[in-house]
Amino acid sequence: MCMRMYNLKSNVEQIAQEKFEKYCSDAGFENFKKIVVSNFDMLGKLTALRFIEWCQLNPGGVVSLATGKTPTTFIKWIQFYIENWHNADVQRELVEWRIDHALKPDFSKLILVQMDEYFPIDSSDSKSFLSYISLNYFKKFGFKPESALLMNLSAYCQEKGLNLVEIFPTANVDLMLKFRNPKNTIEAIQMRALMLVEQFASDFEAKIRNFGGIGFFLGGIGPDGHIAFNFRGSEHHGTTRTLPMNYESAAVAAAGFGGMEFIRNKAALTIGLGTVTQNSTTTAIILADGVGKADVVKNAIEGAISVEYPATALQQLNGARFYLTSSAASQLKTQQFINFKNNPDKISEWGEQVIINLATQSNCSIDMITKKDVDQSFFAPLFHKNNVDLDAFIPQVLEGLKQKIKRGRQGFVGKTFLHTSPHPDDVLLGCFPIINQLAKQPDISHYFTTMTSGANAVQNDYFGEILNKLEQHIKFITPISNDRASDLNDYLSGVIQNDNELKARAFSSRMLRNFAKLMNLSLDDADLINLVNNKIIEIKKLILSETTNSFIVTLKSCIREWEEELVWGYFGFGASNIFHLNLGFYASKDKDIVFERDVQPILDILKKTKPDIITVALDPKDGGHATHYRVAEIIAQALTIYKPDKKVEIWGYNNVWCKFTPTQANIFFSVSVNDALVGSNVFNACYKSQVEAVVPSPELDGPFCDLAQKIMVNQYQLIKACLGEKFFSENADKQVAAAKGLCFIKSMSVEEFIVRMQNSENS
Repeated sequence: MCMRMYNLKSNVEQIAQEKFEKYCSDAGFENFKKIVVSNFDMLGKLTALRFIEWCQLNPGGVVSLATGKTPTTFIKWIQFYIENWHNADVQRELVEWRIDHALKPDFSKLILVQMDEYFPIDSSDSKSFLSYISLNYFKKFGFKPESALLMNLSAYCQEKGLNLVEIFPTANVDLMLKFRNPKNTIEAIQMRALMLVEQFASDFEAKIRNFGGIGFFLGGIGPDGHIAFNFRGSEHHGTTRTLPMNYESAAVAAAGFGGMEFIRNKAALTIGLGTVTQNSTTTAIILADGVGKADVVKNAIEGAISVEYPATALQQLNGARFYLTSSAASQLKTQQFINFKNNPDKISEWGEQVIINLATQSNCSIDMITKKDVDQSFFAPLFHKNNVDLDAFIPQVLEGLKQKIKRGRQGFVGKTFLHTSPHPDDVLLGCFPIINQLAKQPDISHYFTTMTSGANAVQNDYFGEILNKLEQHIKFITPISNDRASDLNDYLSGVIQNDNELKARAFSSRMLRNFAKLMNLSLDDADLINLVNNKIIEIKKLILSETTNSFIVTLKSCIREWEEELVWGYFGFGASNIFHLNLGFYASKDKDIVFERDVQPILDILKKTKPDIITVALDPKDGGHATHYRVAEIIAQALTIYKPDKKVEIWGYNNVWCKFTPTQANIFFSVSVNDALVGSNVFNACYKSQVEAVVPSPELDGPFCDLAQKIMVNQYQLIKACLGEKFFSENADKQVAAAKGLCFIKSMSVEEFIVRMQNSENS
């Protein structure tokens, strides 16, 4: 069939460029047209308006729409416009966007093509993309299932006499079976299933070509830059096929599947990049939101066509666009130019960033950067407009970086620290070199507050191992009433003695206490062992059926509390220095902040500990970790009420979910090899539930402590490149000379922190 010629005209995009002019700018070195908006909701609204416009211009067209988090606000706004089409305000808005307000779109006349799916997965599974499509695009949009092209592999294989759930009982798949001889009967059956799936993929591709290609493609962009499930390295002319999940994409999907163990060895079925681009008149819109997508967006838009960056395959389409939030566009030179231009009062900050970037790109230290180098840069007009004396400014940047390192070496004698951690391991990952250094110094007090239980991060496999050990040791442990510290001391003794049996008994003793408390039993109850053993049997049955209840959740919370006490016990801090808050917002459906439940407990701790310095996980609202941001909000609310009788400083830290730039941080703590080893050893010895995290970072296939260390090493390498090797190797300060990493901290006054959080919430 001949390719259909689709209408690419768009009044919506023209108006959007005018409306969002302060966010938008194009340059000759950008390979895509883009529209940048302020926030995620506006991103969805713009996309909805463009889709409605396209549908009016291309009736009966073929569309492929994203699933997951990416299109959530798009779906919301489509529903709003369709349900309120004849509302006077909506009619005026449609006219404003130059959309035909008399022609209400009928999505039932369109052909919907599913772009990707996990494999193997039962199509009725709520985690399947087919279920997502049914819930959203069939029920909410009105697409007709009978005219859609869907990846219902379980039904397809069932028709051929194969049940995917039975054939792949662990939901793992080895695609190499397509190319090697099976070793046994089950592999022979699995190979047949894989061949059927490949035939399905081939037929699927042929049907799309018979439709004349895809007319409207709406996708997100993955952590490795993937489009649909075309991962990094995918051939740009590829067609519909199966391929193994790569680590980054599996890590992102892990939360939805209940942990990495359920997704790591799955495969994916996806339309190819060639499938998307086969029709030259296709409108392809890629959505991206948040600072976490900024690097992959930059690579796609500013980079040359390369299989390393899958989205670059779309550069050949005249109708390809990126719709971005300002944070997702933040690494683009054009976006940075606009941000810098609109903030002349922050010239010291953005000017520092430009000089640092020039040094790293030129592979030389800042003292080698000249006025001529800056004058030849993309940002030169901004320096000229602000009358910056570059001969003076460049040395100031150099000295400013040195001062940030010097601030990390100042004395803190007499100070009281309150370390706040959204989840049990956050503050260790973000601040382990600081705590390792300061915990050894006299007259410095430390308190540790964990805001949420972190129970969701305890995998059932690990939980089951703990229950097994308790069953093994329950007859041989005699925990002393109300002496939880003895368990802690015994475990740490087991660490120093390399005695795994002592550690197991100590942990089992703590678990027995937890069971007794939750079951309202006394430790000297004659029937304690039988009752606990029966409860363990009951819990194991629930785990096997993948069922949970409040008792299990509370037990998992107790495990995370135990780990937290072990960590700070490692540094010599006891229970009186540790607070487990389990704030209620974490378990609530709406995640709203309730003062008495969430803010008051922190306010009480502030009054009790009277800190001089409060460490806070400082993740942005549209990036990093949502719980981190919510906790920072709660702390800010508590601080608006708290009235200290002394100056209090906030130290914002990042860990594995987002990272400060050198410009955003104003204290650099030197990280020695000893600091790094201590941090790693403590994490692996104490946070046993997190050594193989349920939801790992897509940046590194390994424990979080390794990623935290990698980030600090990278930060050191960056600053060393700017200051020169000799600054560190010949530094008179032995701690600086021994540095092999740097920990970035953002120091603020309480007032600055509160304003920052208020501005972030209002943006």
